[in-house]
Amino acid sequence: MYRHLLAPVDASDLSRDAARQATQLAAALRARLTFFHALPTPTVMHLLQETLPGLDENPSLMSPEDIRSCMAAVTEKHLDGLVVIAHGQGVAADRDMAEADQPHRGILEAAERLGCDLIVMASHGRSGVGELLLGSVTHKVLAQGTIPVLVVRPAPTAEPGSEDNAVAAQR
Repeated sequence: MYRHLLAPVDASDLSRDAARQATQLAAALRARLTFFHALPTPTVMHLLQETLPGLDENPSLMSPEDIRSCMAAVTEKHLDGLVVIAHGQGVAADRDMAEADQPHRGILEAAERLGCDLIVMASHGRSGVGELLLGSVTHKVLAQGTIPVLVVRPAPTAEPGSEDNAVAAQR
């Protein structure tokens, strides 16, 4: 069925959940898994988003090359951690990253370049104005890609006082 999965990731909790699910799926399918991150062209804002609170120097004094290097190092560490977890579950896994100002294009290019036959990625579930203003990488991958995409959605949150919360509180 699927032999090589691509799991695009960022530093969000939802992305970590999607990476976990991609690892479980790859294990069940005995498929190869590649974790991927699209690095934007480095700016001070991107650096702050990707590295805080672990930044040791004033980012406004850093050159674009220093920012790029710092972002890449943080990304490599994150991807390496995911690969170690996958290997621990018996999954043949690797990591890849590429600079891409449009993450959806970076993801689609990586999937093609690596010969992936399924993309497993998170969706933050934004709609309406949120999607219009922020865009949706997942939506763009779905609309422009040619290979199947498995979308991992956020877990539904229970209403306060609901039965689900009562059960969770008893655990």
